[in-house]
Amino acid sequence: MLSSSLYKALWRPLRYWIYLCCLFFVISAGLHFYKKAVIFSELKQLEEEKASLEKKQRVQETRLRVAGVTLPTIKQMEKDLHQFLAMIPARKDFSGFVGELFELSQQAELNIDQINYQPRVDSENGYLFYTVNFSVEGNYEQLKKFIYLLENSPRILIVEHIALNEKKSHKAKIVSLRITLTTLFQGGD
Repeated sequence: MLSSSLYKALWRPLRYWIYLCCLFFVISAGLHFYKKAVIFSELKQLEEEKASLEKKQRVQETRLRVAGVTLPTIKQMEKDLHQFLAMIPARKDFSGFVGELFELSQQAELNIDQINYQPRVDSENGYLFYTVNFSVEGNYEQLKKFIYLLENSPRILIVEHIALNEKKSHKAKIVSLRITLTTLFQGGD
């Protein structure tokens, strides 16, 4: 009888704590098995991927060493590529480019009468190429200055074609310059 009443006296206040401890034990055991089953398998997969990527990197580094390309050269090439890509303006800047052409011609004391352009999208990288044709007339020094200004433009300009024609005039030698330029913009798609 004593044991039964002692049992009742101890069990009633402690039973919630015992249930709570059993619940924590079950949760802890479940988390432990989850960690072993799921997390460790994912960790193993990530370690295998890391090892594969490290192997590919070593193979690439070996190829570059054999080719004579050093790590500083690669970093410089990457830096140059980023600078080049930063020089390519957005598509909406085409009117600004045309305005710059007029400004350059005015600096050389020339006038552009008409500009013709033809856009073309490069399907491989999505860049928009504009081929621009125009003519200016002036003396040789003015045309030379204009070409110099074009060459020193911060824009990427490719001179596709240049044609000079001398015009007969009783006052001075007038030369006509017909030029075809190509420039590129981002967002051609």
